[in-house]
Amino acid sequence: MNFQILVDSCVDFNNALFDKLGHLERIPFKVIINGEEFVDEKSRVLDRLDKLKFQAEEIKTACPSAGDFYASLLNAKDAFVVTISAQLSGSYQAAVAAKDMILEKYPLRNIHVFDSKSASAGESLVALKIQQLLAENQTTSHIIETTNAYIARMKTFFSLESLDTLVSNGRVSIAKKLTCKALGLFPIMGDNGEGRIELKGIARGKKNTITKLVELIGEGGEDFSDRIMAITHINALERAIEMKEKVMARFNFKDVVVFEGSGLSSVYASDGGIVIAF
Repeated sequence: MNFQILVDSCVDFNNALFDKLGHLERIPFKVIINGEEFVDEKSRVLDRLDKLKFQAEEIKTACPSAGDFYASLLNAKDAFVVTISAQLSGSYQAAVAAKDMILEKYPLRNIHVFDSKSASAGESLVALKIQQLLAENQTTSHIIETTNAYIARMKTFFSLESLDTLVSNGRVSIAKKLTCKALGLFPIMGDNGEGRIELKGIARGKKNTITKLVELIGEGGEDFSDRIMAITHINALERAIEMKEKVMARFNFKDVVVFEGSGLSSVYASDGGIVIAF
């Protein structure tokens, strides 16, 4: 099957894994840091955040436009598109609008847009799942049905070193941020099953965040033999490896893969952040 996979730039990086199965085309977000605009590609956003030690006065993000998606879809005869949760961004709506414009002009093309109902590690797993199904030469209808079922089953959790960006974007109240900081608490956030973010737990002290994440995984059962787990880290490879080792020691995941955070993931998860999905 000659399908192309398009993703927005909330998909993280594991070049060895993705390149092994096929090319992904990234449609980038734009990130505005202290009034300076960056296109979210390669490591430009993370490099800038590193220079600022993640202490920017203002960070804003802008999703790809319908025109951005249209330009890429125009060159793809058939395509699957994966976006960050529609509850968190306008990326999904922009991709759907671009698809509709393409099909109006070229009605015989096959294009499907998936709302990952997740972000970062979760969205990366959805892209990986589609690649695997394409490699198996599955039919288009089977890929759509299987991927939608995969999304519905998937869980995403993340631990943050800082709540600054979530506060500035209205995801978390400043009162919660100040309370957590004063008490040395580290919130564990996650999806609510519909693509929104909610509080899932609290770890007392940074060292306990991985333990809390492992506990949350266990609440979903103990048999994960048919599932892959993804761990995305922001400048925290050692913590990601520690997380992987603890997960593999306790659970029977088919595989556990580690991703480096994209620019967009770095903005929201912040320095030292860990995102997991399975």
